[in-house]
Amino acid sequence: MSKYDEDYESSDWEVAFSNAVQEYLNGAGCSGLSEDEVDPDLMAEAEAHALEVVGPNPDEEE
Repeated sequence: MSKYDEDYESSDWEVAFSNAVQEYLNGAGCSGLSEDEVDPDLMAEAEAHALEVVGPNPDEEE
């Protein structure tokens, strides 16, 4: 199922990850920017930070 499907619901982990990314970007002065407006290096830093905060996605563990 794609996350773009109309009836898709985000998992708790996805919500926590997204919130951690947004918090990092807000702290970096990127509040209000869309994802494609953020520098790719900064986005990578934000995602790495979010993984430290929420841990790996339990749905993708092998």
